Amino acid sequence: MTGLLRSLAIPTLALTLSLALAHPNVAAAEPADDKQFDEGTKAMREKNWPLAYERFADLWRRKQSLDIAANLALTEEQLGKTRDAAEHLGFALSVLPETADPAVRERMQTDLTALEAKVGRISIQCAAGSTITIGEKVVGITPIKTIYVDPGQVVVTATHPEKGKATTDVTVRAGGATTVSLALVPGDSTGADKKPIWPALLLGGVAAAGVGVGIGLTVAAFGQRSDAVDQAQLCSPFTANCQTAADSDLDSANGLLGGGIAALGIGGAALAGMAIYLAVPQSSEQATAVLPWFAPDGAGLTMTTSF
Repeated sequence: MTGLLRSLAIPTLALTLSLALAHPNVAAAEPADDKQFDEGTKAMREKNWPLAYERFADLWRRKQSLDIAANLALTEEQLGKTRDAAEHLGFALSVLPETADPAVRERMQTDLTALEAKVGRISIQCAAGSTITIGEKVVGITPIKTIYVDPGQVVVTATHPEKGKATTDVTVRAGGATTVSLALVPGDSTGADKKPIWPALLLGGVAAAGVGVGIGLTVAAFGQRSDAVDQAQLCSPFTANCQTAADSDLDSANGLLGGGIAALGIGGAALAGMAIYLAVPQSSEQATAVLPWFAPDGAGLTMTTSF
């Protein structure tokens, strides 16, 4: 297979495309995969449109070129994928070299006009660099030329990492062209401006554990202190050994109490950190970190914020 665009001889739309692909002045780079391209054209000659579509759609995902777009448009038109056929034929026409036969260009334009009569067209007016989504499908980043859509009501959304988001419903009729103006609303963009929920869940877990451990240690401390008092009262006569045992119980009680207070402090700080994290909006330019700290005489959390 040579580097020249390959031709087909199939009626209607295929005739226009075969003329375009056969013209010697419409040369382009080698297809991404000659074997797969040949399999696609063979399937087209045999009118095995699903197989042809599979081959050319896979090629298109890897390489956008005139020959692939034209053949893909033909298979899509045969399978009733009118919107996709218009999109890919429009691409093929847009990259058709200026040196191409004017008759070929005219025939391709005629076929594209016939396809456009069955679908709707949308033009987007929005800040450059905005990601445009039609329904659930991302169609590109502005500036974008004509977007082909199936007739009916569609949801058009624009998001910009810095300028925000805008959404509107548009009703498009077959053969109609609609201009959609989207005014971005700052602070309403998705993705980077949304804070993940896991830090709040982590802080909530630390708060619950800290409070639970703190209460448990505090209760144990008072129990140990009560044991020390009982131990001292049972000593008769009061001896050095009794003093040592009582002091040991008191030291244990004080250690437990200190641990309980530290745990309660961590739990309280984590709870406060969770509340602050959820309450303070965070943008792409702002980062907040909450870190625990420990010391011999206490513990807590440190919150740092950068703008």
